[in-house]
Parts: sequence; structure tokens; C-alpha cells
Amino acid sequence: MGMEPSLAASDGRRALAGPYQRLALASLSPTPTPTSFPPPPPPPSFPKKFPLPIRSPAAAAVLASSGALYFPMEAATSGAEEVEEEKKAEFDASEIEYASYGGEHHLPLIMSLVDQELSEPYSIFTYRYFVYLWPQLSFLAFHKGKCVGTVVCKMGEHRSTYRGYIAMLVVIKPYRGKGIATELVSRSISVMRESGCEEVTLEAEVTNKGALALYGRLGFIRAKRLFRYYLNGVDAFRLKLLFPQPELHPSLVMMANDDASQRHPANRPLEEIPEEQERF
Repeated sequence: MGMEPSLAASDGRRALAGPYQRLALASLSPTPTPTSFPPPPPPPSFPKKFPLPIRSPAAAAVLASSGALYFPMEAATSGAEEVEEEKKAEFDASEIEYASYGGEHHLPLIMSLVDQELSEPYSIFTYRYFVYLWPQLSFLAFHKGKCVGTVVCKMGEHRSTYRGYIAMLVVIKPYRGKGIATELVSRSISVMRESGCEEVTLEAEVTNKGALALYGRLGFIRAKRLFRYYLNGVDAFRLKLLFPQPELHPSLVMMANDDASQRHPANRPLEEIPEEQERF
């Protein structure tokens, strides 16, 4: 009889502690690992559109069979291919016609070529300065009525010499390497020499290997390097062509020496010497 309350109390404690013990044991027990996972969701599908420059026909066929959209290399470099086609323009040298500057109708042709090919910008007043004062020194090259090259020059006194100057020389790319530039420059140089020029000068970019080679073949030398000469910051070489002086006949040389000796005060009669020189 005396044990019943204690037993009852003990049973009550066990009854009250039972849920907490089960909760504590549940928190300590490891989480059961599921035997299988649900399949992952499928990745989002995107259309296979990407610009691939394809050079190989075999690679293009593989991509086409996979459904991918691609752009052939021809489409990506269509401009380059057009330039390449331009470079392959074939013509005979005899088809090129040369003409000296003939008036205002030639001015737009010269301006268009120079503005298209050269790095330095020029105003219309610069063009007119050259072609109006020295029209005989400007030449144009035509192929079937199309202007493909031009040279613009001037000449005049420079210090103690009479000098020619090549200001602009342009031949469009499809017509280069066929001697057109050489012919244009040679024509202008011939006129300069016949007009009494003793030398011809010009400036060329140090990076313009083609121009430097051209003028080198014509006899020009590199006289000076001009640092940051152009607006784009590139250096320039000043090139110079010296005309050989004509050899005088021996009799003319003797006459020139006699004339020079007669003009010297030491060889003149005393009465012909000015009073200012008699004092010394």
C-alpha cells in the first residue's frame, strides 16, 4: 500500500518524460539517406545561334547537320574579299593614259584621290595653290576614263638653289605595282629639270615602305629625319634628288676662270679700284 504513491509518481514522471526523451533521441539519430533522388529539371533550351567563322567546308557540314546556325567566313569578311578582288584587277600598262592638269574639271579628281589615300588633310585652297601656279607639274593617270593616279608638284627658289618639290603622289590600290607612280613622278621630274631645277625634294612617312622604295629607285636619298612631322604623329624622311651639273667644255671653263680673275681687285688697274678699297 505504501509503495503505490511512489510508484504512481514514478509512473507519472516516466509518462511526462517519455515525449521529451523521444524528441531528444530523435534529434540525435542520423537522418535517413533516401535511396533515390528525383530527376533534375531539364536545362533550358536555347537556339543554337552563334556566329562562327567557318573556314573548313567539313566543319561547316558538321555544324549544319547538328542544326547550329553559322556564318561562313565569306560573310564575316565580305569587305576584305571585295578589296582582294580589287587588288586582282588586271590591266595592261599600255591602257593607262597620262595627262597634265587641264583645268578646273581635273581638280575634283585630284582632290578625291588625295583625300582617299593620304593621311594629311588639305583644303581646296591648297590644291588650287599648286595646280594654278604650276599646272605643268601636275599629272593624272587614267584607265578607261577612270582617274587612278595623280602627282602634284611645285618649283621655285629656295635659298641659293632652284628647287622642285613633290607635294602629293597617289595611285589607288588596285593599280599599284604596275609602274604608274614611277611614270607620274618621272614626268614631273623631267619638267622640273628642263625648267632649271637643281634638285627635287619631298617628305615621306618613315613607315611608308612602298614610297621609300619607289623614290629610292628614282635616285632620291634620305637627307633628314623629321620627328612627328605629320598630324598623326608619324616621323618623316626628307628625300632629295640632286641633278648632276652639266660638264662645261674646257674652253668655257678657261673663259670662266679668266673672267673671274679679271673681276678680282688685285688684277685690276689702280685707277679702276674704288677709293674705299685703296685705303686697305
